[in-house]
Amino acid sequence: PEVIPMDHLFDLDVDDSIWQDVGLDETNDAAELPLWLCNERVRSGIWAVVVRDGCNEEIQRVLLEQRALHEWFEEEWKVV
Repeated sequence: PEVIPMDHLFDLDVDDSIWQDVGLDETNDAAELPLWLCNERVRSGIWAVVVRDGCNEEIQRVLLEQRALHEWFEEEWKVV
């Protein structure tokens, strides 16, 4: 593993090498890297799932906003 400068210990990014779990498992077999680490298709697939999940969450928020706006407009229309 790479040396981590102590003065930047709390400035770690999500892509820093400290998060790589190679060699930390029980088998200690460095020949078999986890697919999320060595396979670009798996990495892009993970990213696609994260983006899709974010889009689905946003759709739910927009639907809630739509419902709230509709209810608000109905109340305003009754007053007019």
